[in-house]
Amino acid sequence: MSELSEDIQNATVVLSELQKKPDNIQLLRSLGDLLRSPEVRSSAVVFENLPSIVKKTNYVVGAYLNSVVDSSGGDKEYTSEPAPLVLLEALRVLVNLTADNSANRDYFTSENYKEVAEFWNRVSNCLVIDDKSESGEQILTRVVLFMSQFIYNTDNKVNYLNFLYGFDLHTKLYGAIRRISSVEESEFDPTDAQNLIEFTQEYFTANNEKIIRDEVFQDTVGEYLSFYTWFLEVTFTNFKKISESADEDDLDETISNIIDIILVLTSFDELESIDKIHGNAKILNLLKLIPSGLSSLTMDRRKLFSISGQISSMKNFNNVDDLKLALDYFQEAESNSVDPYVIAASSIILGNYVTTREKSDFVIQFIDDTIGLDRFYHIYFQRFAINDVIQIQAVHLLSNIMTDDNAKRILDNYDQLNEKFSKIIVDNGKYYPEVLNIYLKFIKHLIKVRFVDTRDHDVMKYISLWSYLFTNIEESISINEVKLLMVQALIQFQGTEQSDSSSPEIINCVKDALKTAISPLSSNSTTITYILEKLKTLGILFHTLVNNGASLKFLVESYFGNSIEALRDEFIRIYRDFLVQLKLQILVPNPSSTASQFNVLSNNAKFVCGTTISFLKNQDIESDDQLDELIQEILSICLEVAKGTT
Repeated sequence: MSELSEDIQNATVVLSELQKKPDNIQLLRSLGDLLRSPEVRSSAVVFENLPSIVKKTNYVVGAYLNSVVDSSGGDKEYTSEPAPLVLLEALRVLVNLTADNSANRDYFTSENYKEVAEFWNRVSNCLVIDDKSESGEQILTRVVLFMSQFIYNTDNKVNYLNFLYGFDLHTKLYGAIRRISSVEESEFDPTDAQNLIEFTQEYFTANNEKIIRDEVFQDTVGEYLSFYTWFLEVTFTNFKKISESADEDDLDETISNIIDIILVLTSFDELESIDKIHGNAKILNLLKLIPSGLSSLTMDRRKLFSISGQISSMKNFNNVDDLKLALDYFQEAESNSVDPYVIAASSIILGNYVTTREKSDFVIQFIDDTIGLDRFYHIYFQRFAINDVIQIQAVHLLSNIMTDDNAKRILDNYDQLNEKFSKIIVDNGKYYPEVLNIYLKFIKHLIKVRFVDTRDHDVMKYISLWSYLFTNIEESISINEVKLLMVQALIQFQGTEQSDSSSPEIINCVKDALKTAISPLSSNSTTITYILEKLKTLGILFHTLVNNGASLKFLVESYFGNSIEALRDEFIRIYRDFLVQLKLQILVPNPSSTASQFNVLSNNAKFVCGTTISFLKNQDIESDDQLDELIQEILSICLEVAKGTT
């Protein structure tokens, strides 16, 4: 008889004996030893006995819970041996039973067995039962060890944790962490709850979608956030002392997991308690306190920064106290070094408060009354020492309080804008497209408010910035929208005495922007908003050229080096291709656009074609056959579109 067969045979005998003596410590210990063998815990005899094992465990857990509640210590009424000791061995059986075994784990997370639901309801109470004895602490540790079997070495982790959500486990996990942490601050060690916190983090992350829809749980989130932020604050404040005895990797992991839990708890669309507990104040303080010696420092800071953004993005965020707090950090930065993540988060708080024009005006006035706008913009650009590309998201505030005067204040700090902000985003934008889009949205606001709306000729003074962005950022809808606005800003002076096209940098910048305006769309998924902006730009382009008396001769002399061939191939031919696309594809009713959208699209296209005809009808250059043919084709298409006969 092989050793394996002997082990399985022995397990069969022990399981049979346990039917008669379910609370026998020696039998439970023997079964736990046998289940260390993968072959035994995967055997048919063990799987067939799972219902019996769970039912007997339910009995033992119940006996333990009753023994704790019964202050007379009469646990022998429930088990033949001390209930805590019996339960410790029963839990060891479960730990070994579910170690790297999907079939047994699946059984423990199945809705098909009544005893399983009873088991989780009972065993989860062991997390919060008021048992301060040594065995009580051991039982808590072993329950956590058992639960951890459902997150290690498995592809079904999310399914397991989703199942457990039905047992109010988040409340009990929270209670257990509080139970372990209820010590004098001088004795506090966050790694004492390391495994429990790791499981809690996995549980919260896996159930994020359920949590944010749980209205009952939402009522307690404020309490949870207050505790978990306190946990981090104590850890950070006493970090030096804690790190002398705690394992460095364990401490890093525990801190990161607590931050992840807070990240989930602040992912609600709205949270009534968030202002009451001063959520943003707590997070900004943690950003200040976080120890520099953490190996996961950058990621932890990024997550805390993101948490602050989540709080101020909630629908019910309306906390003027947070605005004052944010400005306090700006004032502090004027004379002292303030963590750039804190400045960036403060900017996001101010920016997220702005949801209407009225709120924008309020924030502008609030800044002016508190610091003064000139001083604020000086601090923003001169004292904001960006050291992480994600901090560039702080320009969200500048977009939301953009006025002509504030745009001037931004450009008063042009060197910092160009040398610091733009360089950082260009170098990293490929890896952080969302941050890049936020920055380009800010640039669009700046160009529109300062140069398009006001028709300010100073747009040429900052040509190095525009050229740098156009040259170094890969083509996308976002950068193309910037180029379209640049056409609108620059074209106002073309063909006039104010036109300044002598600089090669200006010429190349204008040509780059013009090419975007006239080129065919590169993707069928292009939004109708972008198409309308493109048509608006083309309408402004040709209408302005006609009004300024500019013609093909002006274009060829100013931007194409007096080369008819260059004008033909780099402008006219490309524009012809776009008009063909406009006629055959864009001006075809699309199920994805509404009737009103299509009407706007059609009307804008007619205006573009009308202004194009006006511009091209005066051919004041020596042409060639190819150019003439292209121009005639353009005029023909434009006539069809203008008449609505496409």
